[in-house]
Amino acid sequence: MVAITPIPNYPRVTSLTGNELTIGVQSGTTVAITTGQIANLKSSFAPATGPFAVTTITAAYAVQLTDFVILATNAAGVPTFPTAVGNSGIPYIFKNNSGSSITPATTGGQTIDGVAPSAVANHGVLRIFSDGGNWQTW
Repeated sequence: MVAITPIPNYPRVTSLTGNELTIGVQSGTTVAITTGQIANLKSSFAPATGPFAVTTITAAYAVQLTDFVILATNAAGVPTFPTAVGNSGIPYIFKNNSGSSITPATTGGQTIDGVAPSAVANHGVLRIFSDGGNWQTW
């Protein structure tokens, strides 16, 4: 069992330079991590601003946790979103430029706004995020 040592009541940070150090654990070893490294890691998952990668699909596609924007250019380009369970806050934007409607799929019967996924019309957009158990639109 690990002993928990309380941190004294230090004043709150008012700004960061990216060089501040915090402690973390990597592969069972205690390491020093800069706030800049944490920011870089966060932006590699879902960037807050562009440019960001666009994954173009023309056939059935298993959406990856590292994807952000998925663009279907063919009616066969049906995305299957990964599980929402345990992935709280993961966002996706799906744009349909296929020329016809596409109904995206979810994993394990998960829902979007409490119902089964519905068709996204040609030139339509679906923006979803995980609430940790299912998908929600935004």
